[in-house]
Amino acid sequence: IRERELPSFAASLLQQGWNTVWIPGCGFSALPKLLAQLGLDVHATDISPTAIAYQLSADNDVVLPDPEIKLDSAGALTCVVHDFRQPYLDNHFDFLINARAIQAFPAETMKQVANVHYCSLKPGRQAYFDTMNVQGEKRDMLEAILVEAGFFLPFYILNLWYRQRLRE
Repeated sequence: IRERELPSFAASLLQQGWNTVWIPGCGFSALPKLLAQLGLDVHATDISPTAIAYQLSADNDVVLPDPEIKLDSAGALTCVVHDFRQPYLDNHFDFLINARAIQAFPAETMKQVANVHYCSLKPGRQAYFDTMNVQGEKRDMLEAILVEAGFFLPFYILNLWYRQRLRE
């Protein structure tokens, strides 16, 4: 999600009545603070106490590039040391953003992570998985695990078939 697109992204979520966002494996991203500044109730978690200290630090104060963007003081940021292989606030979130924090795990751990993520969402809500350069059989496995956990992936069967035919 590009910085300039964040205001419309946050506004779209809020218009749907979706205000709770979980960013598991947040690391040193500015995204949690930016989304909180735009009015969302953001939970940023990471297994690293250093990452959480950074999220809470004034050194991480970020501002949106466009001074015309109206910020919403109703947003909130909660930062917690948490291993996202373990349950976290079941049935609580409207949206989840996992940015490159699932793809390197072995299959069994990936299943565990996908299930935790799915259970954290309210029914009918959405997750965004940013996976950088995951191709071939690894992509097939990752997508199969997400579908098995309960996520809906548009065109999943078609894309799986297409990738398999290309490999042949």
